[in-house]
Amino acid sequence: MRSAIGIDFSEYKLAGIRRRLARRLALRRLTTLGEYVRLLRDEPAEVQALFEDILIHVTSFFRDGDGIEKLKEHGFPEILRQKRGDGTIRIWSAGCSTGEETYSLLIALLEFLAQEDASGMPVQVFGTDISEKAIEKARAGFYPDGAMRAVSAERLTRFFTKGEGGGYRISKSVRQRCAFVKHDLAADPPFSKLDLVCCRNVLIYFGQELQERLRPAERLDVGRHQNDGIRSLHDGQWVSRPFLRVSRGNTCDRAGRP
Repeated sequence: MRSAIGIDFSEYKLAGIRRRLARRLALRRLTTLGEYVRLLRDEPAEVQALFEDILIHVTSFFRDGDGIEKLKEHGFPEILRQKRGDGTIRIWSAGCSTGEETYSLLIALLEFLAQEDASGMPVQVFGTDISEKAIEKARAGFYPDGAMRAVSAERLTRFFTKGEGGGYRISKSVRQRCAFVKHDLAADPPFSKLDLVCCRNVLIYFGQELQERLRPAERLDVGRHQNDGIRSLHDGQWVSRPFLRVSRGNTCDRAGRP
């Protein structure tokens, strides 16, 4: 896997890797790891299939409605207070999969800025994922009707365009504010000068040592539950469990130093 794809999964949780291997063996009707290793050597497409299987692309629009509302109530106002008239709001959606979470964050922020008469505030949102296939879908910004279940009619009208043959496409004004790039949290340098970091269902797949390396000292509490992702304190209160509000200009390196 490391040789063929260029991604090192050695610091991911072994139990998760084993579950995905068992699934692939069952799908290919194999009984031993030896047989599967031989298959991987003979069929490059299976290596890619295993890679995508390990990543488990679980995402949806406005998946955590309460968390989004908490951001609009507590996180966004503080960010706007710091950035009004002085620069661009910068958000990083790490492990964004096919983009639904990234677009949800941006839509919520645009709604908040409109309410605060600050629609002219520059906004830049970075969506990153280890899967190039997922990133391509995120860049396209097109989703089937079934993906719109949690999107209100008002948001569909304002931020999406209905496709002629079905499905919805993110509006150009939203897509232009997003930059989707392939990025490996375990190996690549982090983004800097951020105001908000969102990380949903990514850290739970990492081993403890890798989690600790990625955690800025005294700024993050790595969630213990599946839906926690990243948590942080803002003025002594939880902003929202998957979200980290970052002080202006703050970042962290792979050693976990702020």
